[in-house]
Amino acid sequence: MVAPDDQELFETEASWSDAHGALLCLHTGDWRTERPVFDNDKCNACGFCYIYCPPQCVVDDEDGIHYKADLDYCKGCGVCARECPKGAITMAPEGDYSDACPA
Repeated sequence: MVAPDDQELFETEASWSDAHGALLCLHTGDWRTERPVFDNDKCNACGFCYIYCPPQCVVDDEDGIHYKADLDYCKGCGVCARECPKGAITMAPEGDYSDACPA
């Protein structure tokens, strides 16, 4: 199966996907109206955000202990924030980050 240039195929698949074929993954981050903000001081690295993320876009942070969202794929659903037992993830309006957007 060959994907168009603007799409990728994930090497790994979710438990609900067909194990016999590749999972098509679209860059859906620009659909988001809110983004998850991770507070590593509150985080106990339990991994619930990683486990419960529907599109599986929660990835390891650079420190190798905590997590962050891959904003290319995060749709801003807020499941990670709702499942976090420590309240270490909050949802912030995407407009708060408008200065970070490329011109």
